[in-house]
Amino acid sequence: MKKQIDYGSYASYKETVKGLTENLKSLLGLSEEIALVNTAESIRETLEKTAEEHFEVAIVGEFKRGKSTLINAMLGQEVLPADVLPATATLNRVTYSEEPYVQVEYKNGKSERVDINKLEDYVTKLTAESEERAETVKEATVYYDTEFCKNNVDIIDTPGLNDDDQMTNVTLSILPKIDAAVFVISANSPFSQFEKEFLEKKMLLTLKLLHHLLPVFPIVYQNIHPKI
Repeated sequence: MKKQIDYGSYASYKETVKGLTENLKSLLGLSEEIALVNTAESIRETLEKTAEEHFEVAIVGEFKRGKSTLINAMLGQEVLPADVLPATATLNRVTYSEEPYVQVEYKNGKSERVDINKLEDYVTKLTAESEERAETVKEATVYYDTEFCKNNVDIIDTPGLNDDDQMTNVTLSILPKIDAAVFVISANSPFSQFEKEFLEKKMLLTLKLLHHLLPVFPIVYQNIHPKI
């Protein structure tokens, strides 16, 4: 009889993680021994993430499905830029900090700390100037005091899918690195063929652990973002 895994307590969870870590280390040794370079690298990344006890959740969906608005609802106020037009042009990571601010990491390796109220000037395509600047940004990390991120959890806002190829590729680049994804759909629009194919052929094949499908009901966000 197979041993049943007990997830009912934190101690049981830690014991399960310990056992899986030992198994991964054994697999790493075998992968290195038979020169499975890509497999070994993937296992190392998993071991590093496990050791950090860090959990990353990406908010994914077609453009104008309310991804940024959903995160703003979780944060309790409008922190991330949201608009009736496709807005998000970079990966925007929300992580915990008692002091709110933004650290912008550029593709050339430089970084810059900016005021949280200036975020839309760096990560959106709402103006020609902000779009040009966003093209130079690798990722923006929003440090914010939120209960959702207190226990080493990061929430990642992604550019809308099916807007343009560049934005879709930015979102695709993060999928192999995250632990879970919330796939946002709209209650006001039919589930599109693109969404169906992306969910089946990209997300469910790429993500290693958890998969969530979350419908967005605009009425929930009316008091936060009246344009929705």
